[in-house]
Amino acid sequence: MIEQHIKVMESGPKEDIEIGRQGEYNVRQIVFDLTAIAEAVGPGTATIIHYPIDGAPYTVPAFAGDSYDAAVQDGNTLTWTIGQLATQHKNNGVAVVTWTTAAGLKKSRRFKTKCQPSIEVSDVEQAAQQAYIDQMATIAADIAGSVQTAAGAVTDVQNAAAAGITAVGDAAAAAVQDVNSAVQSADSKIAEIRAAGDAAVAAASAAANVTVQGECLIYGGGANG
Repeated sequence: MIEQHIKVMESGPKEDIEIGRQGEYNVRQIVFDLTAIAEAVGPGTATIIHYPIDGAPYTVPAFAGDSYDAAVQDGNTLTWTIGQLATQHKNNGVAVVTWTTAAGLKKSRRFKTKCQPSIEVSDVEQAAQQAYIDQMATIAADIAGSVQTAAGAVTDVQNAAAAGITAVGDAAAAAVQDVNSAVQSADSKIAEIRAAGDAAVAAASAAANVTVQGECLIYGGGANG
């Protein structure tokens, strides 16, 4: 934590309060020493009123939020933790420490507060960032759709390949069946040819026997005559 210590006195050199840069919070504390005021007017309760030049004046609360200003008193010491209320506006402002006693109210002299400008994300930049985010989301969705389409195409190719393999297998089986049928037909034709050949041989043999026998009869008759 960055600390700046200031003695609150009626007179003496003026000291500016460095509250940091625009947008900072919970990194800087201003520690006020109120001993001189307590000794002058008696014990009391201290508060801080801050008036940013570009904003509205406010009393710094006596409790600490997540990122907001807080002014915590410990005896004659008041510690101002700089939060987003103090640094939401750049440029200068003023601050006054008040000291409330049982009898009255004492105020310090005005302190000049300095908030240095910094880079802030404007609404236009936020809109541009959102447009960029939306564009990236659209591109991501398009990529996801393309991937899904490609996956579908791969599935279609796989299915077509499987169907093609099945068709080729069926055609091959049909061709084998045709070959088997042709072989069986050829075997049948061969059997018919063999049967016809056997019949022709048998018929030729029978004719030869008749001729031989006839010749023998004719020859025998001549002998007898």
